[in-house]
Amino acid sequence: MAISVGVLAICVYLVWPSSAEEKAALRNAWTTLDWGTLAPYVAGYLASLVVVHFCRSYRWKYLLAALKTELPLKKVVAINSVGYMAVLLLPIRLGEFVRPVLFRKHTGISASAGLGAVAVERVMDGLLVSTFVFVTFMVLKSPDSPNWMLPTAAIALSVFAAGFVFLLGSLLVPEFTAKWSVRCTLTPWVAPNFSKKIEGFVKKLISGFQILKDRANLFPFVFWTILYWLANGFGMWFLAVGLGEATASELASLPLLGAYATMGLLAVGLMIPNAPGMAGQFQAFVILGLSLFIPEAVAQSSGLIYGILIHISQFVWYIGIGGLFLMTPLVSFGDIYQRKSDEETTTSNLS
Repeated sequence: MAISVGVLAICVYLVWPSSAEEKAALRNAWTTLDWGTLAPYVAGYLASLVVVHFCRSYRWKYLLAALKTELPLKKVVAINSVGYMAVLLLPIRLGEFVRPVLFRKHTGISASAGLGAVAVERVMDGLLVSTFVFVTFMVLKSPDSPNWMLPTAAIALSVFAAGFVFLLGSLLVPEFTAKWSVRCTLTPWVAPNFSKKIEGFVKKLISGFQILKDRANLFPFVFWTILYWLANGFGMWFLAVGLGEATASELASLPLLGAYATMGLLAVGLMIPNAPGMAGQFQAFVILGLSLFIPEAVAQSSGLIYGILIHISQFVWYIGIGGLFLMTPLVSFGDIYQRKSDEETTTSNLS
């Protein structure tokens, strides 16, 4: 919690205007905002979140199929909805552990394998958006480009490319990967019995990577992943144009490419440990992305409002839809806190 509070404080400090001019520009943007003009754009953005949510959840049908299991679509959507809500509410991405536990309860796969599937999902997302950010930043490169631009894109792409290589290597040599991972912890020398438990956990984790060698499920998974990010970026662009018109600012001229680049930078930024609700951190990366395409003063005023509006919209949507599914028989808190004796389930049907 202390880390989360620290991250929140730093992000709010970086985002909130410090100079009198910036504060005046932000105040002017708020006071001149035409809510009547903005309303249909907000409605359109919320509609795009429905598409994003469906695509993001639907692709899990293929992750589960690669693990030789399946669930009705409504239950897949319900579990993912509660998981996304948990990621928003819990600090430093602890919510990522919720979906593996829920899938264990409803499918019989181990929580470790479920966590492995989440790892595949996150690495594929990161690889896709970091590749887009890198290519976009290479196109935008100029003598006036900020110093952070290309190194940030290169580091992000390198991290997720390395993660993808690790996933593939783990599938090819699972025994070696498990033993090597355990040795990196030094537990074989200081706690031999515990090291065997870690090795068993890693092997089960690797079993969740099965989709990477299952072409029949991998290709549709990638297709729905691309569709998810395309819808996400288009929705962000649509809302930016609307807010720009409602505030009579240069945000209205944000190119579609700029919206996708901002989305990619935001997505990469939010994959690092964050404060509860991602407050501050969310707006910081939105402003950073926008500053490459519109004047910095506009990014700090209308861009900050834009970041706040997107954040609130997503927060209300994910908390709302997750909460609604918790009130149905499809999923419950009891599924998350079931006894440990129920956790260990067989995955003998996995290769």
